[in-house]
Amino acid sequence: MILGLHGAVGALEWPALGGTWARDRMASVDCPKLRPLCGRELTQDGRDYVALDCPFGLFSESILFERDWFFRIVHRFDGTRSIDAIQALCLRETGQLIPLDDLESLVDRLDRSLALDSPAFARFLVDYRRQHIRPPAHAGGSYPASERALRLELARYFSDPNGSGTPNEHEPHHVGLRGIFCPHIDFGRGGPVYTWAYREIFERSEADVYVIFGVAHAPCERRFALTRKDFQTPLGLVKTDLDFVDLLAVESEVDLFEDELVHRREHSIEFQVVFLQYLLGGRRDYSIVPILVSSFHDLIADGRDPIDDPEIAAFVASVRHAEA
Repeated sequence: MILGLHGAVGALEWPALGGTWARDRMASVDCPKLRPLCGRELTQDGRDYVALDCPFGLFSESILFERDWFFRIVHRFDGTRSIDAIQALCLRETGQLIPLDDLESLVDRLDRSLALDSPAFARFLVDYRRQHIRPPAHAGGSYPASERALRLELARYFSDPNGSGTPNEHEPHHVGLRGIFCPHIDFGRGGPVYTWAYREIFERSEADVYVIFGVAHAPCERRFALTRKDFQTPLGLVKTDLDFVDLLAVESEVDLFEDELVHRREHSIEFQVVFLQYLLGGRRDYSIVPILVSSFHDLIADGRDPIDDPEIAAFVASVRHAEA
């Protein structure tokens, strides 16, 4: 059992509205609704903007709007108003008639970018869930993208003065290790810290299934998020234990795959997988159970012990049953 613990603005300005855009899907977004996105205000070249980012990494760059335009138009894309109603509302408030073509073009651009809760986004989700492999999200950024360079970097962490030293695979060791607590800080700042936990796994565990609890940094509807996807990294492919995952899913009264998209960009499990591969790959057969855990903040703020929450208690019981 592995639990991951904590540890300049680039923006794309949208072209002037208008122009020619295909409208074959406009009927599906007559009342446009933004998906949950991350927003921030910024000033660039003396002008005020609002930048939108996708917590799942679906935007290659931020979507940037002039601040006034965002608060007059875009923030009203909440699914309760038609485009015509938004146009009329702006006319009453400002005396400015925004051409309907401009509004339709804006909605179409957002829909094409998968920024809206729309049939286009629903189709994307269906396609994503059909994929069997989760590609590495942070190779080439948080760690090297080539196998050779990554192995050299991980070896340096073990030999670092702050590292654990090279694990010993020849002398007998006491086994029976049940779990570790490990950071999920980026490798460049905390690489040697990982080595102490993973040396323990290497020397004191003969497990062939590793249940990884990782922190979900993106918003979730549920407390826990499962995936059936296998994890790919530069060191190869790690299989997800489908029997274990399916036992958890069957016993749950909620859809544990509702937030599966959060796995797409989350690093807290990916980093653990890389260390497992480095130490165990080629030495033993093993699989993982990747579980992302959302925030318990609301419970803590109310003075409640999370284990007393029915959803959390039921999930813990399911994990114990699946393990047994």
